[in-house]
Amino acid sequence: MGYALMWIEGMAAMLLSVALTAACSARWSRRRRQLALPLATAFAILIVALLVTHAAGWGKFYFHLPHNWFYYTLSWTVLFFVGSGIIVRRGLKRKDKEGTPPARFWPRVRLFSSSLAALVLFAITLSNLDLALQLQLAEVRAEAGSVLSALTPPPALEKDNAAPLYEEAFAMLPQRDPFPSSREQRIETWSTKHWQQAHKWDLPDSSFEDFDWRDPAWKKYLDSRAKVLSLLRRAAAKPACRFPQSDPLIFFDGASRRYSPESDFAQASQLLALDACVRAARGEPHAAVEDIVALLGMARQTTDAAIEKEAWETLAEVLRLSEPKADDLSRLSHIEGEPYLRDFRKVEASFVLRSLLLFSTDFSSRWYWDTTKELPFLHRKGPMPEGYEAPFWFESTIVPLWRVFLGPDELLVLRRSLKACQESLRRPEMQTFVDWRELLQSLRNQEGGWVYMGSMQTRLQSNARWACDVATLRRLSRLALALRMYRDKHGKYAEKLDDLTPDFLDRPPTDPWDSGPLHMKRTEGSVVLFTLRNGTENPISSPDFSSQRRDIVFRVGAKKN
Repeated sequence: MGYALMWIEGMAAMLLSVALTAACSARWSRRRRQLALPLATAFAILIVALLVTHAAGWGKFYFHLPHNWFYYTLSWTVLFFVGSGIIVRRGLKRKDKEGTPPARFWPRVRLFSSSLAALVLFAITLSNLDLALQLQLAEVRAEAGSVLSALTPPPALEKDNAAPLYEEAFAMLPQRDPFPSSREQRIETWSTKHWQQAHKWDLPDSSFEDFDWRDPAWKKYLDSRAKVLSLLRRAAAKPACRFPQSDPLIFFDGASRRYSPESDFAQASQLLALDACVRAARGEPHAAVEDIVALLGMARQTTDAAIEKEAWETLAEVLRLSEPKADDLSRLSHIEGEPYLRDFRKVEASFVLRSLLLFSTDFSSRWYWDTTKELPFLHRKGPMPEGYEAPFWFESTIVPLWRVFLGPDELLVLRRSLKACQESLRRPEMQTFVDWRELLQSLRNQEGGWVYMGSMQTRLQSNARWACDVATLRRLSRLALALRMYRDKHGKYAEKLDDLTPDFLDRPPTDPWDSGPLHMKRTEGSVVLFTLRNGTENPISSPDFSSQRRDIVFRVGAKKN
């Protein structure tokens, strides 16, 4: 009912404005001057209405937002166009011989007061709807806060908490830890050669094959970080890690951690991976495996998929550089990673709740700053200053309109996520999926608001693919360990994956992407494990189309060039 009132009041106010300008311009004698003012007014209002209609249609047909504001705004625009045309035609059409337009006799004071009254009624209706929505959002936020608190695990015991050790180790690392010059030069060469190729993910060969781990600069660099490495290994062996005021339900966002070298955990995991590769090249496979165990412990404590991915990539390089003993490899074969597929719904719900609840603070100020800081006449550079507030007109007009028309969609997402979190409290096992394809399809089919569909859904799908690739890499690593132990026992690699059961594996693992088989190919002195996700005979590491899924390649043993 409130939206219908706003439609009628807004239409009345705009049509009365056109009639008022026609009544004013009708007093002029020249025909062009009589038409100019009402037509300019109608044209300006129509341009704004068309832009709003286009935005509503873009949201409905491109982002698939659940609302029907496109038809709402389209009907308003069409009727305003017809109504303003009728007003201008009837008001300025000359009927008598003297050519006096009828609009000259329209009561201008009454038209002005009527237009103003319609605008006031529109503002009152908008304010009431906005207030009602703010009350609903406040109620949901209060409930969400209690649910998220209930999802928070109890604090870790002091003796079991790795946070103090991590803090001590992080304090010894500068914000940007300088690596040996040889590594920086090789990274620059590798980036030019490989990284600029779209979606190059031939794991892990492309990321490690260009480095000479026997370079003395590596040993000198790692010796200077010996105390940090010792602290990281001790911390990773702890059963839990709880920093003060930290979020225990960290959403596994591997991409953001990977491309944020200033992150403390990013530097720590890179340091352990480097140490493992250098030690393996120096003939110390036992110490290299210890570093991988520390990486997996850190991944378990932080639920960070990127750290787990780095651990399994490092394992592949260690297997290429050295010959770890069966006892060391058996330690890794029994380590379980995070059940990303099973827990995705719970983590997704908590992530959405936390993200959308942030809009209760300074969302409007940040939105205004981000959308206007690049305007040439403002010349604003850098981040938003502390204490910045959006202009009054923006807070009093644009933000209420955004809340009234787009807020219900965000409220829908909040309530859906809230329900999912409540179910996770009652039933730890959330909805399970057969494979990642089914999970991604379910994400695409979910309805949500502008914020959810425009950014969070894309991020959720990207992170779901990331977690799937990490789970795939974990299963390939398990196969690699079984193949190496098979070779230690029989003197050669297995001819097929089925030969690894039941002595080394209960059953061959499947590709988590589609529950299909993982594949193996024997080469001279090594074995290549890979996925086939596109119905081809060879893995596709660099997809040419968005419909293609990138495959993952994992090499066991020395690579022959």
